[in-house]
Amino acid sequence: MQASTPQPEVKNTNRRTFLTVGLTGAGAFILGKLFGNDVARLLGREEVVTDLGDIKQIGDFTIKQSKDEMVFSDRSGEEIFIIDKKSFQE
Repeated sequence: MQASTPQPEVKNTNRRTFLTVGLTGAGAFILGKLFGNDVARLLGREEVVTDLGDIKQIGDFTIKQSKDEMVFSDRSGEEIFIIDKKSFQE
């Protein structure tokens, strides 16, 4: 019979900490995606979505859609993000 070779001992404790934090974060993200709406509903924080044709209001944000672009803005009307539709058609 052959004697089994001993496995090397892992000396890097930062690796275990990194993996633990990463897996905990991934698990929390998945649980949030699965149960986030139910928890918000239990706490009484339902998200209000208003659809006015080309303008859609979701919570504190507004999405305006025109022929050429889509504009995301905050409650004060300041534009946060603009997507130019023509760049996707080229």
